[in-house]
Amino acid sequence: EGVAEVATLCDALSVDPARLAELAAGGPLFPAWALQKLRKIIDNGVAEPEFPLRWAEKDVLLALSASGKASVALPILSEIADVWADAAEDFGSYDLSAVYLALQRRRKSLA
Repeated sequence: EGVAEVATLCDALSVDPARLAELAAGGPLFPAWALQKLRKIIDNGVAEPEFPLRWAEKDVLLALSASGKASVALPILSEIADVWADAAEDFGSYDLSAVYLALQRRRKSLA
């Protein structure tokens, strides 16, 4: 989710996400897996799943279910579940990084 939002912010600010990836590589703010997901977004490779979005959505829902009544204390995870449920409708078989496509759709609908 965070990587998809960073890429969306890059778009909104007219920042080249490839330049961001270059600057962030090897630094403490972007672990290697996050850079890999950012590169999938940059290269338009989100349709090639490493970990399908629908599986990630399932895992978030399992975590919320397992937390029981404590799920009310997990507002960020609850919001991610909502965003990913929406994204999985069209991009569920794509890589988790396809959340970016759903965020782009939301951004365009607000414009």
